[in-house]
Amino acid sequence: MRFSIVQIKDGPWVVVDRQDHRRRIASCVDAGAAEMIAALMNGDLDQAIAVRDAVAGLAPAGPAAA
Repeated sequence: MRFSIVQIKDGPWVVVDRQDHRRRIASCVDAGAAEMIAALMNGDLDQAIAVRDAVAGLAPAGPAAA
């Protein structure tokens, strides 16, 4: 996985390039949205859908959900 998420000191969640954390891809208010974007950027559609469903309260998130 090339892209991951980090939170900026009590601020927004940011999708970053793991190889260069200075390269920010997207900024999100909540971790769920950032995690979904990171999954899509990594080409993991199943994980993106699992995160979306978890955020919507439809299914648990994480590798067990996929």
